[in-house]
Amino acid sequence: MTTSIENLPIGAFYEDANGALISCNNKYLDVLGVNSCDNLKANWRQYLLNEDKPLAFSLWEKSLKSKKTIHLNCRLNKSNGNVIWVEIKANPLLNDKGDLTGYVGTLIDTTNQVMFEKVLERFKKAVEKTESQIVFTDPNGLIVYANEGVEKTTGYTSGEIVGTKAGKLWGGLMDKEFYSKMWKQIGVDKIPFSAELINKKKSGETYFAEINVTPILDAKGEVEFFVGIERDITYIKEVDKVKNEFISLASHQLRTPLSSIKWLCELFWQEDTNRLTKDQKKIVGKVQNENERLIKLVNSLLNVSRIESKKINLNPSLTDISKLTHDTVDSFRKQIGDRQQTIEVNFPDTMQELVIDAKLVGEALLNLISNASKYTPIGGRLWVKGKTVGNEFVISVTDNGIGIPINDQRHIFEKFFRAQNANQTLTDGNGLGLYFVKWVAEQHGGHVWFESTQNVGSTFYLAFPIKSKN
Repeated sequence: MTTSIENLPIGAFYEDANGALISCNNKYLDVLGVNSCDNLKANWRQYLLNEDKPLAFSLWEKSLKSKKTIHLNCRLNKSNGNVIWVEIKANPLLNDKGDLTGYVGTLIDTTNQVMFEKVLERFKKAVEKTESQIVFTDPNGLIVYANEGVEKTTGYTSGEIVGTKAGKLWGGLMDKEFYSKMWKQIGVDKIPFSAELINKKKSGETYFAEINVTPILDAKGEVEFFVGIERDITYIKEVDKVKNEFISLASHQLRTPLSSIKWLCELFWQEDTNRLTKDQKKIVGKVQNENERLIKLVNSLLNVSRIESKKINLNPSLTDISKLTHDTVDSFRKQIGDRQQTIEVNFPDTMQELVIDAKLVGEALLNLISNASKYTPIGGRLWVKGKTVGNEFVISVTDNGIGIPINDQRHIFEKFFRAQNANQTLTDGNGLGLYFVKWVAEQHGGHVWFESTQNVGSTFYLAFPIKSKN
């Protein structure tokens, strides 16, 4: 008997009819925390928690009389003092006369499973009434749990979707590439996946959703189950669409009078400047400056509107990035001079040509340089550098300005966001410049990032891939 149970991958034991331990394997001893199999006093009953003894002994006695399989779930106090949950199964051994001669059984540590189930129950209670749809699936994507939010979002009850493949009933509207990317990320790479997509309700109505799928891994790093959270963002999308349409309409309506004001101011300066007093010239100059500020704001709003309605088309061509950067810096030197700042431009001597939309990249660079100047005190310094890094050309814009607070850094590329200290330093910003810069970088297959320390300065990096015109 000893030889046969030693090779089992779980704790196994052999007892006589009175419950005395005759033999056991090392797995059994591991569960109890006992070192040697010679210690036949290592009977699981000795380790029973006091609270669990009455029920365990009662069930055991009942099974002895009926000569049936014993099945217990109870707690044991290991030799090191740790309390564990175990599952005990013992099958009766009978002689030819049908008399009970002993038991052969198994002892399995189920602590992790029990604790997980308890945590899961608490989690279910916490999320059952939430508005968002929350589902648990097995490693193959079959739904094992769904909260009430599922019905609010999709129209399907939890009873209708449990046991089906996640998204089978309400998804499937995205292209194959989308789902392939999702399953690779959560199943192969084993990292969370987030995205916006279009799904359909039980009624057939489509809706916009924001999903987050997180793989939960076991001790070996294998996927144990997935947690999927889905939120209906149709209303948010509709509001955003109306807002963008309003911004586009209002911006177009504002362009004409602002252009007229600009033209009239220029005409006034050309023809009547000698007739103006010093105070009048000051007033006209202020009108011009405010008008230019409004024109820039309108252009920024129009850019955002065009970006989100996908009405901006890239016109890439082979461009000397060094010349483009120098020209952009030169166009802003007056503003830098007005703030008594210095700017240093450092690019490689060899010409580097990139396939880019020069107009859009020039605007993105101007945004970075303008920001660096605006948020650097009078007399500060700016540096613009360019260099090849692997298969990319990276432009950096550095300042010794106010920097970005660490709590604001994760939002810095969001539309209309401005850091707290930026609002205090300059009240007329609109929070659209960096949003535009990020879009330009991504449209070219590049990316943008930054390093910043509050009250020390910031460096923004703009990287574009180096590739042939074809």
